[in-house]
Amino acid sequence: MGRGFTQEQGINYEETYSQMMRPETFKILLVIVLYKDWDILQWDVVAAYLQATLKHEIYITDINEEGNTEYWLLHKALYRLEQSGHEWYKMLQEILEKVGYAQCIGDEGCFVSTFDSGKDCRSIIGTHVDDMFGIGPSSVLDNIERGIENSVELDKRGRPQKMLRMELTWAAESVILTQKNLIDTLVKRLKPLTTGVRSSLVVDAECYRQNEGDTPCDKTKFQQLVGSLLFIARMTRPEIAIHVNLLGQRASNPSHQHMRAAFQILKYLEST
Repeated sequence: MGRGFTQEQGINYEETYSQMMRPETFKILLVIVLYKDWDILQWDVVAAYLQATLKHEIYITDINEEGNTEYWLLHKALYRLEQSGHEWYKMLQEILEKVGYAQCIGDEGCFVSTFDSGKDCRSIIGTHVDDMFGIGPSSVLDNIERGIENSVELDKRGRPQKMLRMELTWAAESVILTQKNLIDTLVKRLKPLTTGVRSSLVVDAECYRQNEGDTPCDKTKFQQLVGSLLFIARMTRPEIAIHVNLLGQRASNPSHQHMRAAFQILKYLEST
């Protein structure tokens, strides 16, 4: 692993930015798959960061068999270097351009086919770090797969079952998006604290106010829980969005009343 915390911007790296497909784009592409009756394939790039070439001169140290320190000049991006994600993204961009794809104007983490200029797009590729998925007719996706494999090794996962921390359940003409694993993980971690809490959405506005005499709760735990609930609301459970946003307004000075309201939302998610 690289020791990115020792690097200095402008000396050891310049850019760290790495564009990823937005969750909203992913959902739109799922709708396109169902509407056009296209195939969808997921690929994971094996050791993705290690494929990218470093632009900066970076050395790491190692201890040889005699116990002496050795210094190695890196040619490839190690995980946890500041610029590794950026260098991989630039390489992925070049690979996809080589096989005939250009960045989508609305989402630079999404690439569209350039083969059919002036016609309906026949295939689209979405990217998320080292995960990719393509949508289109099966014959087109096979060609994409072969083209990408000329540059990097792919772990072929077929129709996606998990993406962006969501579980996908496919039916004949639909796909159901859930986050049961994430919700179960949160419940398991917080179970001792949620005992006796009702499993329903908080509708009493009083629970979201800042009242005099409220006992402050653990701010870090509250912020972590609300952050997780915001993520779930954005991805799969929009019905909790307004409740979680109201709690988010209390993130700088939460009380036990606010924490209990957050626990109640979590219990609601578990029960539904």
